[in-house]
Amino acid sequence: MKRKLLFATAVVFALSLYAQTQSVNNLSFTYRHLYQDCEEIVRLSECLCVLDIEGNKSHFYNKDFERGTDLTDSLLRKGLSATEIVAVKKKEGISSNTANTNVFKNYPEDGKITVTENIGKIYLYEEAMPELEWNIEEGDTIIAGYACYKASTRYRGRTWTAFYTPDIPIGEGPWKLCGLPGVILYAKDSQNKFIYDCIGISNNLQRPIKTRKEKIQRCNAKEMADLLTLVLKDMDELMFRMSGVRVKHYNPDGTQAKSLQPLTACLKEIPE
Repeated sequence: MKRKLLFATAVVFALSLYAQTQSVNNLSFTYRHLYQDCEEIVRLSECLCVLDIEGNKSHFYNKDFERGTDLTDSLLRKGLSATEIVAVKKKEGISSNTANTNVFKNYPEDGKITVTENIGKIYLYEEAMPELEWNIEEGDTIIAGYACYKASTRYRGRTWTAFYTPDIPIGEGPWKLCGLPGVILYAKDSQNKFIYDCIGISNNLQRPIKTRKEKIQRCNAKEMADLLTLVLKDMDELMFRMSGVRVKHYNPDGTQAKSLQPLTACLKEIPE
């Protein structure tokens, strides 16, 4: 009981200090993100993700995917072909990594979280900010030069361990993780399928905090999880849901081709 009381007091103090200091400061955190695409392939993929914080709002995203999208849009306006665009992106060192989750906290309105995924088209859902019940645990370490302390929580099917630093008293973190009395610099789930490790901190935003001006398909968290599952399990069914058209595939001899081997997607969350 005493530990929970001290933790609650620390949260209130951190949020108060954050409100006083962050009105004039912006912060950007870069994370090395390791993640498992599917259950059948244990090897972890890797990308760089960024958490930009401005006041009480934030944006978490895949750095290369957003840079690549910006570049593609620019080159298309100049009339370049798809092949030329791929060559330019390769020259710029922009990876073809497809992980593209965008998470906005307190945007476009306070108390809300906005999540987007590019699954052939932009899908978006909004919901209330997650209220994570953190347990403070024994353990500390140094990350990016900051003293960090250990905590754990459970959210939508996964147990997460995080290390946060009270030296940066912002209740923020990668992806949807938040609510500790200091920014989260490291987090991983209990199965080591998803890992976030902060490797850089700066005082300047890397992108403006706003969603792209594109046509979007609104959904809820469960519907988005179902679509992400179909990407690896049944692409034809995914295309049918998106376009209403059933696609058939044929071999060179005219016989109908078998579907690709279905894979089981690793999802960060399993909404009810």
